[in-house]
Order: sequence, then C-alpha cells, then structure tokens
Amino acid sequence: MKIIRIIIAISIILTSCKHNNYKINISKDATKVSVNRYDLDIMQINTDNISDELTNLSSKYEVFLGKSPADNIQGMQRIKSFVDDTVVKSIAEHCTNIFPKNHSFNRLNRALNHVEYYYPDFEMPTIYTYISGFDYEYPVIYNDSLLIIALDMYLGDSYEYYMGLGIPRYMIRRFDKEYIERDCMMEIANSYNTDEAECSRLIDWMIYYGKNIEFTKMMIPNISDTCLLGYTAEQLQWCKDNEEMLWRYMISNDLLFTTDIMTIHKFIDDGPFTSIFSKESPASLGRWIGWQIVANYRKNNDISISELMKMSDSQTILNTSNYRP
Repeated sequence: MKIIRIIIAISIILTSCKHNNYKINISKDATKVSVNRYDLDIMQINTDNISDELTNLSSKYEVFLGKSPADNIQGMQRIKSFVDDTVVKSIAEHCTNIFPKNHSFNRLNRALNHVEYYYPDFEMPTIYTYISGFDYEYPVIYNDSLLIIALDMYLGDSYEYYMGLGIPRYMIRRFDKEYIERDCMMEIANSYNTDEAECSRLIDWMIYYGKNIEFTKMMIPNISDTCLLGYTAEQLQWCKDNEEMLWRYMISNDLLFTTDIMTIHKFIDDGPFTSIFSKESPASLGRWIGWQIVANYRKNNDISISELMKMSDSQTILNTSNYRP
C-alpha cells in the first residue's frame, strides 16, 4: 500500500508539472497598458463642425487622421459619411455593448506582460481600437510600436451582419472577443519568427506555424486549445484520435519535404475541413502537427522561446523533437 501511495503521489506531481508547463509568475509591477478607443471617440464627434472636431482628435489619433485632417477635404467627407451612416452607427452601438467605455482589456494586458517577461527588450505597443468595416482578413495589425484592433470583428458568432456578408461559417465562429488576445499574440509571434520566405517545404510551414502556436500558448497560458487553434471541441478530438494515422499518412506519402504548392495549401490553409480526410477533420492539420513537433522539441531541449523563434532549420527541430505519435 505504501508503494502504491508513492506511485500515486509521483503521478500527481508529474501531472501537475505538465499542467503548469506554460505558467509563470508575472510581477505585480508589470506594465499597465491603456487602450485608445478611436471607435468610441470618432463616433461622438459633431459632424456639423467636423473640421474642428477632427483637429482636436488628431494629436491622439494621428495614425488614423494624419497630422492635419482639416487640410484633407475628401478625407473629412469620408469620415463624415462614415460617422453619419446608420449601419455604422448600429455597428458602433453593438461594439459599445460588447466593449463598453470602461472595458479593461485585462487579458490582453496580461498577455503583453508575458511577452515582456520572455523578451525584456520588448517595446509595449500603443494600442488602438477601431471600427474597420468588417476587415476580417486583418482584424489585428501589429508593428513594433502599434497594435490596432478591429473591434467589429469580435462581436460574437451570432451577430446579424456577419452572415449577410457571405463570410464562411467556420470563420464567423471565431469572431468572438475571446479570440482578441490570441489574434494579437499570433501577430506578435510573426514579428519574432523566422522569415516566411525561408519556407519552401511542407515541414518548413508546419514548423513555422507550430512555433507561432507555441509562442501564443506561452503568452496566454490559460487559453483553451480550441481557441488557440480555432477548432471546435469535436475537431480537436478528431486530431487527437487520428494523430497517429495522420502522421503515418504524411510519412508514407513522402509529404513532409514536398514543395508542391497544392499539397502545402491542403495541409496549411484555413477552411471548413481537410479535403483529403473526412468532413469531421479540421483544416490546417499541418499547423496542428507542427505544433506537436515544436512542443515536443521544447520539452526535450533546453531552449528559450526567443531562441526557438529564431531557429530556421525545421529539419533539426523535427529530428530532435522525438515526436512519435
């Protein structure tokens, strides 16, 4: 009985260590970010006095308005038409309901604090929110000093206007506020990852996206794998149930090192499912397998996330990952 208790205790410790693999302690003195709500401020202007109104906003929102918006007559007219549009007003009202003026964006703040922890030289970006007119291709824009978030792309999958735009249902499912932090971290991950131009083979793309997913998981330790990957619970389970079959299929068909663009698209691109397999399978299966390889590589090698993101040799990561589904 004593031996059994020891075995159980060890099992609990090992499980606990695995569970806490991504968690770190963030200092209470970590940076507190502020979010500049252009979406709110622009909708409150008096369009009958638009020249003065935009001039007053320009110092805070130069990224949207430029330095001298009153000098741009056509630009002022476009903004006036935008603000006065009844559909835009309806979208803005819904944005305010989901993200009121006092919305804290605490989860985004915490994710950015994780980036600071792993990258001490990380420059906290100036954050803006805006109404993009449903720019679903670029809901988040990031560079070294700016993080711009289109709040109208995170209004919930039941929001009436999404379906009317003809956007595929599998994409609309991710138009929820729980995806904001994920999308922001994925964009920041791109800035630390190797150049996409170095990717030519399927394995290169798998590792590239696998690193981005691992980076995002480290910056948002409590994120669910469904949100992290953009999968439904059923799709994620399909991956787990068919991991060995999927890997065997890729190996037996010599797919890992293929440069065939169509094959790469089938395993990397987004979509409702992967056409090679059943409709129950998710898309982007190459990214999911890539993440399993990268996560295994980190577990089996003493390497920081910053060092990992700089690695461009995908075959070395594969070979030393000991990935064996």
